[in-house]
Amino acid sequence: MMENVDIKTEVEDIYIKTELEDIGIKDEIEDPLALNLSADDMKAEDSSCKTKEDKIAMIRLMHQRSLLHKSISCIPQNQFPQISSIFQYFNYRRSLFPRKRMKNRIVLGCAQTHGNRTLTCDNPEKGCAESPYGRCVVYSVMKPWINAGFEDLVLTPLSVRKKLEKLLLEFKLLKRNSNPKPFIEFQDEAESKLFDITLKNVNELIRSDKSLDKEAIQETIQFLHDQRTTRVLFIGSDYKKS
Repeated sequence: MMENVDIKTEVEDIYIKTELEDIGIKDEIEDPLALNLSADDMKAEDSSCKTKEDKIAMIRLMHQRSLLHKSISCIPQNQFPQISSIFQYFNYRRSLFPRKRMKNRIVLGCAQTHGNRTLTCDNPEKGCAESPYGRCVVYSVMKPWINAGFEDLVLTPLSVRKKLEKLLLEFKLLKRNSNPKPFIEFQDEAESKLFDITLKNVNELIRSDKSLDKEAIQETIQFLHDQRTTRVLFIGSDYKKS
């Protein structure tokens, strides 16, 4: 029997066991994290994952690099959210729900308001404001954009949720790819990439905003560019929108 090691978090335990179940491996290894395999051990790039041991090793490597390997209790609100922080908050919020597989849609966002495209985040009875599971991911993603004055320049809450669902699906498919290289590239990019929810013609909309003077327009466009690239500015400090 393998020597047991401590699981870093309860969320991590749930995640790795779920992944093993997804590829048809159940109760064959007491603690998959105890394998402690390295990239050299498994020769990931050359692995064809023909055996269950190969698959476990592949998951081990991917899990070490996974966005869901860590969790945070809130998405930072002083900048527009990066993809990595969104995954980590999703991971945290999912861990608060009862121990069972929850649909991503439930974890990501509140229910859709009947008859329109808004979500019930601020509804005292149905929304996430008083939820024991914390604010939904959609609300937490959109809040900094709204605080920075971009409420008319971003997607609707429903569209944001759909974009998040698409991102999670891409992540899931990459995890199941026998070649880990695309997954690792996705991980590396997500660590610094903005989860951009702006409308396609956002720069045109900013320039045509009659409530902004020339300086404010320039500052707004500059801040958005900064958040997409170097990310040295912060909401409410270096950046101030009129």
